Amino acid sequence: YDICQGDSLLAGGSYQTNIGTYYDTLVASNSCDSIIITSLNVLSSITNSVSYDICQGDSLLAGGSYQTNTGIYYDTLVASNSCDSIIISELTVYTKPVIELSSDTSIVLGANLDLFASGASTYLWSTGDTGTSITVAPTQTTTYSVTGSNVQGCSSTSMMTVTVSMAFNFYIPNIFSPTGNQPDNKRLCVYGANIEALELMIYDRWGKRVFHSTDASESIRQDGHCCKYGEGWDGTNKNNGKELNSGVFAYKLRVRFINGEEVFETGNITLIR
Repeated sequence: YDICQGDSLLAGGSYQTNIGTYYDTLVASNSCDSIIITSLNVLSSITNSVSYDICQGDSLLAGGSYQTNTGIYYDTLVASNSCDSIIISELTVYTKPVIELSSDTSIVLGANLDLFASGASTYLWSTGDTGTSITVAPTQTTTYSVTGSNVQGCSSTSMMTVTVSMAFNFYIPNIFSPTGNQPDNKRLCVYGANIEALELMIYDRWGKRVFHSTDASESIRQDGHCCKYGEGWDGTNKNNGKELNSGVFAYKLRVRFINGEEVFETGNITLIR
């Protein structure tokens, strides 16, 4: 007979649980002895211990159900020898990192913004960048996400939204010098953002028009920011190279923004040689 460890067999006058040979003497039908020799083999149970690591929010099938807590769980199956196969699962559940991310915010078009994340060991942003911070300059409202992972390999994701608004503004300096050291101060230009069209007229103190321009071509200022518009006035009569004397000049400026809004402004400009 083969039995499994933990089972027993009636032999040799009692229930046996160990490997061995057992004898039973009975009375046969002819009234003589009937001797039964029982060779007993006890098969061992098979025990396997396995360790598992999972992250908070995941689960493992062990102990007959899906487990989500750290612990030791037992499963009893049938092995190939028809005896018990015991699987001992040692489960460790690691917590996910809590990612602290910059709050939702707003910027004007053309500005940039630094985003910061903390609470994890490594980071992967939706932009493909890694590290605790990135610099963004979205041209439209954008949601950014960052996935942070801890040393156990558990990760979580946080998101924030940058709302982009259009900046509609303009200004014209009230003083400039063609002989100055600053490149942006050598010509009188219109500065601002999101200007679609403009008309700039400049008059001397006798009312004579010395400059007129509708040039709204956009370029980057010397400081790297946007924007200045047009070629600008170089301080000569209609930009013909004939220098005008230092003095105060009047201007009229009409601006149309890309949203269709129009603004009209007048004022004075001082030319310094």
